[in-house]
Amino acid sequence: MATSIVNNGCVYFHDHSLGQYKSLSQFYYCTFTEEIDKKDDDGQVVSVEVEFNCAEQYMMYWKARVMGDEETAERILDNDYDPYAVKRMGRSVYPFDLAKWERYREKIVARGNFLKFGQNKDLLEILLGTRDLTLAEASNTDRLWGIGITVQKAARGLPWKGDNLLGKALGVARTALASGNGSEVKRITIEE
Repeated sequence: MATSIVNNGCVYFHDHSLGQYKSLSQFYYCTFTEEIDKKDDDGQVVSVEVEFNCAEQYMMYWKARVMGDEETAERILDNDYDPYAVKRMGRSVYPFDLAKWERYREKIVARGNFLKFGQNKDLLEILLGTRDLTLAEASNTDRLWGIGITVQKAARGLPWKGDNLLGKALGVARTALASGNGSEVKRITIEE
């Protein structure tokens, strides 16, 4: 069973451990860092360098931060590398405001992938090697971040059933990295 394929002007990918395009997955293991403003024990805002082990961890960390759930955000950071556990923690963020998350989610995922690929030259070559092809997460169980169908069905030209937000965010990161202009993927700032 194919986990990635290039067909009809698209790179269809799914698995984070197999295939030429496994690094496009949010679950793919690779470290990257970001300077993040956090409150210290005295309530002062300080800038600290935070290391992430996959883009899924970055996404769920920021989901928790956006919602004001600092406890879950710290638990997500403490995760050694289990993207499935990180995803579950992200689903437990409380309180959760869908409208607020919708305002931030695509920016967060684009920024996370900008950092991930920008700080890992071998991965950057893979992403930039996709040139202007459409990137599509071929997950038949994800109709929001993926296309809602498998790699095999996508390769046969079947219509997508999902929004492909991950593919779009990867495209934003790719454009920013190719142009050397990161204005599309600015640091995340939380508006109250």
